[in-house]
Amino acid sequence: KGVVATVPDVTSIPYFNTVTVGAIVAGVQQANPSVKGIYINALVSGTTYAPRLATANDLIVLTFPTSMIGTPVTTPYGPLPYGLTPYTPVDNQYVLDANEVALTREHVISFNSTIKSVAAAKGLAVFDAYTFLNNVKQYGLAVDGIDLNSNFVTGGLFSLDGVHLTPRGYAIVANEFINSINAKYGSNIPLANVAAYHGILFP
Repeated sequence: KGVVATVPDVTSIPYFNTVTVGAIVAGVQQANPSVKGIYINALVSGTTYAPRLATANDLIVLTFPTSMIGTPVTTPYGPLPYGLTPYTPVDNQYVLDANEVALTREHVISFNSTIKSVAAAKGLAVFDAYTFLNNVKQYGLAVDGIDLNSNFVTGGLFSLDGVHLTPRGYAIVANEFINSINAKYGSNIPLANVAAYHGILFP
């Protein structure tokens, strides 16, 4: 007997949804209203990348140093502002572009199909973390009178790295595992008291 979980949708976590293209462009336009957008080096196909204007479907990582935008970069065409021309696109390490997002989701869905199939064949309980966390992102969650969501810092579910959960978030996930075990095996494992675990501690 045992329990397994599906792989969460990594593109839905705060790490990829806090620093947005729109917010960056709005900040730049305060200083320079003529700026239309930021350029990224985006996947075209295979291993081919090409610069283009970023859209809301491109995900910027939480750790992107936004102060780099507009700083001069040496190019064969002279110094040009970082991120604001096709010759100085934002580096790949800071962006999961739309095509990469699609590939990531495709792989995760494939992994989860395999996980569910093997679990069913082995008679194991399954906690569908993929569906659970996507629902939390879309609708939020109320537990023991506490309202939670996937927003960075204020959501109470994810820690400050935007990837891992807070103690409260892990208590919630632990309960989902317990619910899956109890439902599958007819057991009566008690749930954790979510209110006893903290989220983000504000100074």
